[in-house]
Amino acid sequence: MKFKHIINKKYRAIYNIYEIKINIIKSIMNNQKICYIDKYIILRNLKIKSNLKQKYILKTKIRNRCIITNRSKGIVNLLRISRITLRELVSNGFIANFLKSSW
Repeated sequence: MKFKHIINKKYRAIYNIYEIKINIIKSIMNNQKICYIDKYIILRNLKIKSNLKQKYILKTKIRNRCIITNRSKGIVNLLRISRITLRELVSNGFIANFLKSSW
């Protein structure tokens, strides 16, 4: 369980390396104006390493996790911490300008 955070960091690092290349490949493949021969030549030059498994490059493998408790559910995207940790930090006064809402 405590190693999930390390694996997630690995996925993020690998995805950041290959993100630009993946976006270029997708835009080339979706472009109707480029003929198939030119696409083949361009994609051959942009080839992603074959020894790297495809599962490490996928964006869906990246999971948002709390940077303090390593919890994967209930994450506040602005601060990248879980809602439980946010509640504790606000109640202890470490984060200012948050109000408890009730309706």
